[in-house]
Amino acid sequence: MRRACGLALAALISACALSLRAADFYSEPLDTQPAGWTTAGQWVFGVPQGMGSAVAGQYYADPTSGCTGTNVYGVNLAGDYSTAIGGPHWLTTAPINCTGKTDVHLKFARRLNSDYPNYVHAVVAVSNNGTTWTEVFHNQSGVTIYDSAWQQLDYNISSVADNQAAVRIRWGYQVSSSGAWSRSGWNIDDIRLAGDSAAADFYSESLNTQPAGWTTAGQWAFGVPQGMGSAAAGQYYADPTAGCTGTNVYGVNLAGDYSTAIGGPYWLTTAPINCTGKINVRLKFARRLNTDYPNYVHAVVAVSRDGTTWTEVFHNQSGVTIYDSAWQQLDYNISSVADNQAAVRIRWGYQVSSSGAWSRSGWNIDDIRLAGD
Repeated sequence: MRRACGLALAALISACALSLRAADFYSEPLDTQPAGWTTAGQWVFGVPQGMGSAVAGQYYADPTSGCTGTNVYGVNLAGDYSTAIGGPHWLTTAPINCTGKTDVHLKFARRLNSDYPNYVHAVVAVSNNGTTWTEVFHNQSGVTIYDSAWQQLDYNISSVADNQAAVRIRWGYQVSSSGAWSRSGWNIDDIRLAGDSAAADFYSESLNTQPAGWTTAGQWAFGVPQGMGSAAAGQYYADPTAGCTGTNVYGVNLAGDYSTAIGGPYWLTTAPINCTGKINVRLKFARRLNTDYPNYVHAVVAVSRDGTTWTEVFHNQSGVTIYDSAWQQLDYNISSVADNQAAVRIRWGYQVSSSGAWSRSGWNIDDIRLAGD
């Protein structure tokens, strides 16, 4: 016998049982086939037939209906998955709008019976752009999965899905080695997303005009970026030619790269912002940043409640260059400094601290907001 049978995952799955959470803002009960979902391999929508690998009661067949209602999405609703090497084969949702939602969780009902890696892989993954995918579940090597009843799963996908406009979920299987055991595979139902409503913005600076009371040093400037800077063979990215919204930005040398002369830190600093009566305060802004890394060039975001003591919320990593080819939306929790404070300041900075620094187009920022309850 090529290996011992794996243990059932009932105990592990019970630890993932649904918890009391925020209300569902997306629900797909599969009463009808959802528009825009795509399938590959043996994935199919419909009524499962209760067939598949029921051998001496040890392995479990497909169900005969959904967890609720009649339908499921499953792999071969009339039997087992093919053991021919191939895949991965994906069931993928249409884009789901999670704008304004935080702490997003994926919840769904599952009946899964599968061999284990490196014979058969079973995966759940999430994306906010349809290109880059983050796994939230991958079956374990050496552990077969035998669901004899519907299991309720709950995965935290907030790092990918929070406040994103086009979140996709996909479920997959792949037969990657000969000798795989044939099993009834995936069945899923009752797909939901739950999350909290994002706090409303109470401060917004769109940079349509130059804001009063902000201060600059070094090459920081307000105005229209000129699309110039270190665009070398497509590897490094120049300044934009406009703001994320509107025309203007605050940026470092709007007509090219930052100077590589040792100096700084040079700060762009807001006027005091009144956060009295606000809690769970978050800083949000649009960024295009292209910079060398420490210990050559430092890029920093910091916050203060008194203009004297500053707390960093971002500092670029040693050994990691940053090349933003498009506007990035940033969101930082600054509640430990800003909650219920009357004079909160934000500052963005750069510092050239060593000779040999690479010249890059540097900071561009737009659409600065504070949100809180």
